Amino acid sequence: MEAAPLAWYLYAVLPAGAPAQQHGLEPILPGAALITVTEAGLAALTSLVPRSKFSAADPASQATDPGWVAACAAAHHALVAALHQTQDCLPLGFGTLFATQAGLRDWLTQHQAALRAGLQRLAGQAEWGLALHLDQARFTAHAEAHDSALAALQAQRDAASPGTAFLLDKRLDKARQASRGAAFSALACQIEACLRAAGMSVQTEQPAAQDAACWSLLGARGADPAAALAALDAAIGAAGGRARLTGPWPPYAFARAALEAPHG
Repeated sequence: MEAAPLAWYLYAVLPAGAPAQQHGLEPILPGAALITVTEAGLAALTSLVPRSKFSAADPASQATDPGWVAACAAAHHALVAALHQTQDCLPLGFGTLFATQAGLRDWLTQHQAALRAGLQRLAGQAEWGLALHLDQARFTAHAEAHDSALAALQAQRDAASPGTAFLLDKRLDKARQASRGAAFSALACQIEACLRAAGMSVQTEQPAAQDAACWSLLGARGADPAAALAALDAAIGAAGGRARLTGPWPPYAFARAALEAPHG
């Protein structure tokens, strides 16, 4: 019986001179050995896995089983996190596969400049996630209370005749929306400035929506973003906000950005 086709599953990229310390690392699937493929001065930590399991179009696929996917994603993260604890690496997200070793080698060669730049930038670094959520009623009241132009327009509307008041109501609706947008932008900029002043790199993951925002933070291993954010606790709380910090973990988002950035 012909063996099932295999694919090369990629966990992370390292400098070729620093092969992965594999002791204690568990592969994504039981029995899948860890294999280091070197090319272009880089080392790719991989496993050979059945291609069919990861292909949604294949009848033998398990990629549509949420439980299986969650278990594999957890196994991927556990390996990359353990690797990141012992050495610098460029972590790849869950599900990065190559049909052939030649394809993997070509990818390493074609992206060697971006991979090397990413490895250099992320050396000694870890990543955190920051999410900001706002209680809309409290935030709206806070924004409007600090907007003198909006207060003046409201006073004008209160003193106007019914016909004029009707027209001013439309202006007020737009002014309130603009006030909330400006206040949210100012709070987000204040948070980002505070983190950058503490030596963190800040990458926006979710555009401002006037009620929530998400960032990825990059800083030295052992850094404490929570200490920097503590200075803003009062401002965030007064605006009806709640900041949630998670991590640290391998710098997945910044590794992805490094590969997406143009390189000459």
